[in-house]
Amino acid sequence: MDFKDQALQQSAHRYFSASCFNQTWGFLDQDKPDISAMLACAYSSLHHWLNREDVSPEKLVTSHWLLARAYEKGGFASGCQLHAELCYELCQQNEFKGLDLISAYEVLARSAALTQQLEQAVEYQSLALALLESLRAEIGEEEYGYCKTDLTSINLSLCA
Repeated sequence: MDFKDQALQQSAHRYFSASCFNQTWGFLDQDKPDISAMLACAYSSLHHWLNREDVSPEKLVTSHWLLARAYEKGGFASGCQLHAELCYELCQQNEFKGLDLISAYEVLARSAALTQQLEQAVEYQSLALALLESLRAEIGEEEYGYCKTDLTSINLSLCA
């Protein structure tokens, strides 16, 4: 493959990694999204990130977090759990301590709630909230408020 073709492919991967991510968010914001299309977009985003020259562990954490959220939205516990665990493993391997780890705890809590494991769900949610509180000054009130709203939206009533 010559340089021009490679540059074009990289440009396409940059475009589609972000575009598919944003489209997935659009599905997550819907009450009753097309689950197949939502998962296809989320996997497409991951695929394009994996093929970018500038891929980073942080972007892969975010990609697996997005997939876990998409599976949660669809009510598919095993897919949610798989990607929540991959998200957390990447955080552990790379010693992430900030918002990426909060995201991993969040989807682990969501996964536990889907499988009606209340203790685990509450534990992960509590870990995320404690870490978020410790980062409050660093991340600012706007990001703090957004994250707190997201964390407190975990449906623990699924465990009842």
